[in-house]
Amino acid sequence: MPTDTGPQRSMRETMLTILLLTLVGAGILLFFVGSMGMFALQALGVVGVLALFGGAHYLLWGRSLSQEVAAEREADEPVVDDDGSPPDGPHGPRRF
Repeated sequence: MPTDTGPQRSMRETMLTILLLTLVGAGILLFFVGSMGMFALQALGVVGVLALFGGAHYLLWGRSLSQEVAAEREADEPVVDDDGSPPDGPHGPRRF
């Protein structure tokens, strides 16, 4: 049985995921609007405004601060041996 592992399959999987999420999200939104009225849409609008504010905050501050501390973060990463395990500490090997 041949397996399709190319980029066309990946695109199909992504499209199916987006379609199913859209259908489920629309169903949930329809249920909330039907049970709570327009309050559900107003609450969704507030959540959307907060998401836009968070995205703008990341674009203005978060990305540049992440780039500034990248060198410090790399220096703080633990040293690993050739086999990928942490080196033995002063009290012997680590056991989890």
